[in-house]
Amino acid sequence: MRYFILFSLILLSYSSIAQCVDSLFLGNDTTICQGQNVTLSVPPGYTSVLWSNGNNSNSITAQTTGNYWVNAKLNQNNNLVINGNFSAGNTGFTSAYTLGTGGSYGLLSNEGTYAISTNASLTHNNFAACTDHTTGTGNFMIVNGSSAVNQVIWSQTITVQPYTYYNFSAWFTSVIASNPAILSFKVNSTVLGSNINVSSTVCNWQNFTQVWYSGTTTSASISILNQNTATSGNDFAIDDIRFSPYCFFRDTIHIEVIPNPIVNLGTNAQLCQGQSLTLDAGNPGLDYLWQDGSTQSTFSTNTGGTYWVAVTDSICTTTDSIDVTVNPVANPDLGPDTMICEGSQITLNPGPGQLYIWNNNTFDPQLTVNQGGTYSVTVYLSINNPCVGIDSLEVTLVSQPHFGSDTCLRENELPYPLQATQLPNMDYLWSNGATTNSINVNESGIYSLTVNPLGKPSWKCSDEVEVLALPAGSFIYSQLLNPDLTFLKDLGFGDQSMCNHQAMKNLGPIVPSNMNIVYQWYEDGALVSNLSNYILAQKTPANYTLKLELGNLCSDEIQVEVISCELDIPNVITPNGDLSNEMFYIKNLPESFPNSTLIIYNRWGAKVYSTENYQNDWTGADQSDGVYYYVLILNDGLETTYRGTLTILRN
Repeated sequence: MRYFILFSLILLSYSSIAQCVDSLFLGNDTTICQGQNVTLSVPPGYTSVLWSNGNNSNSITAQTTGNYWVNAKLNQNNNLVINGNFSAGNTGFTSAYTLGTGGSYGLLSNEGTYAISTNASLTHNNFAACTDHTTGTGNFMIVNGSSAVNQVIWSQTITVQPYTYYNFSAWFTSVIASNPAILSFKVNSTVLGSNINVSSTVCNWQNFTQVWYSGTTTSASISILNQNTATSGNDFAIDDIRFSPYCFFRDTIHIEVIPNPIVNLGTNAQLCQGQSLTLDAGNPGLDYLWQDGSTQSTFSTNTGGTYWVAVTDSICTTTDSIDVTVNPVANPDLGPDTMICEGSQITLNPGPGQLYIWNNNTFDPQLTVNQGGTYSVTVYLSINNPCVGIDSLEVTLVSQPHFGSDTCLRENELPYPLQATQLPNMDYLWSNGATTNSINVNESGIYSLTVNPLGKPSWKCSDEVEVLALPAGSFIYSQLLNPDLTFLKDLGFGDQSMCNHQAMKNLGPIVPSNMNIVYQWYEDGALVSNLSNYILAQKTPANYTLKLELGNLCSDEIQVEVISCELDIPNVITPNGDLSNEMFYIKNLPESFPNSTLIIYNRWGAKVYSTENYQNDWTGADQSDGVYYYVLILNDGLETTYRGTLTILRN
């Protein structure tokens, strides 16, 4: 929508005069998408811009629905001044000044004269070498100003359109620095604006411009007048005088903002391996373009990556994207359903993971169970991975075939019954091949029983007992380590006596080789040996209790009396028939050291007695009183020898 506005319809009757050419056009009405904007601009050359939003800049940005208009003023390029740039020389204008005719300083030696030239220095010796305003090579008007006020320097009468604004413009510069020019401007009888004080800087072109409104006038007499009264200086130049109409225009454009399609693929998604995700762009009936070039409204994927869609409603396009992450899934494996025997336990291990949650609310990587039931575990490969694996199994508790404890008995108590608990729906198998729930045993041994639920031969539970059958009575048998020596009591079973210098080997009973027997010998309550035999030696005289335990099954004990068997060898005997000290009696010799050798010599070294088994029976009856020498060699395995003197006295 465009409007050409002049301030009176009277202008229509002056169409023969130069008209304004309207180039103010904001463009055709348009449609934009929400979030977009349009920049509206007036063409170059327009001034006094006013937009519908009150803005005065040359352009605005529109981003909402509505009508946008602009008013602007255009200074047309058609200059109504004839020869305003003096390119045609001294024509087209009038002046109260006279054309310079020369003098001692050159063409413009006299005040109140002017010249048309291409360089000011060509017209006066003291003028600066100023050139024209536009090109630097063209003509311009150089003036040696007078001191007469309001004297017309330049004037031209122009036909104008009534009720039209016109812009008057001219360029000035000093050509000598002293007393720069003071100029005023008049159209008809109206002074335009204030006086212009030309800068004292030579060759420095400056502009004067003013707006004039014609009203009802159809003719404009434009004049440049002198206002400087100085008698020297006031020398200046004029160029590019313009007088052109201003035109006011208005244009309107309608901007329609339409909403974009609303597209929401959702937040970034995490899938578990094996899962898929369907993305829905919504907006039925619109156009779709996915990242792979597909054009359906939905897109399905089971792989990680960035996915996007562009939705277009023929004008506006909206895009959205989503990142999809595919996480690995834990694969716990507790194995097949299984069993545990009563009183035992198994450990369930689901395999790799970082977080474990069992159905009994524990969190260890493994679970040890001793009861039947259903056990399940949820496994996370990492704390930030929502993909879990779940596995479960059924654990069946199978009763143990209890049939007693390890037993020690005497051989006269055989056969011995082993009776197992009667368990329903169970198969029985004894180590001797029997398949009943009870058997009779006739000898020492380890007997085991295996049971399994009917139909599940691999689910086995077993128990075993040890039966030790020993001879009746005591089973600790003792013997001396030196076979030539004897106990104080008979060899064999039962309580024993021995000398403190003797060593006694105590033997346990003979048991079957397949029996896992542990021997435990105790001396006065203290464990002293785990060997099959125990040697009692180097003991001080006392009473000792020896106990033998066979694998905590059987036990027996004996009392051992250890006495002092030291020898007492006399050095005098009195075989006088009074029955006192009649014989050479060595205390403890026959009992403790049987088969010991005794040799007796007289004082001349003759052997008078010798025996290899002295029984404390030599009296010296066939020997006279006196001193004798003896040699006693003990049968102790070391041939310990004693030597000394023996005196026989009868009186």
